Amino acid sequence: MQKTVSELIPDSKLIVLDLSELEWVDSMGPGTLVRLYVACKAAGCQLQLVNVGKRINELLSLTNLLGIFA
Repeated sequence: MQKTVSELIPDSKLIVLDLSELEWVDSMGPGTLVRLYVACKAAGCQLQLVNVGKRINELLSLTNLLGIFA
């Protein structure tokens, strides 16, 4: 996912990740989201998460990442 999204950053103003099919993430998931967020911000692009399920929402909340993706 990171490589695919990273390739979109230079040509995009907004990248929307639809997480409706995502039920869980491993320990690398939050780090990947943060790296993508930082890369987007540096390029003047916005990263938006949509259809975030309850479990993923709880994980983002526990890791204090919910605020940057809200």
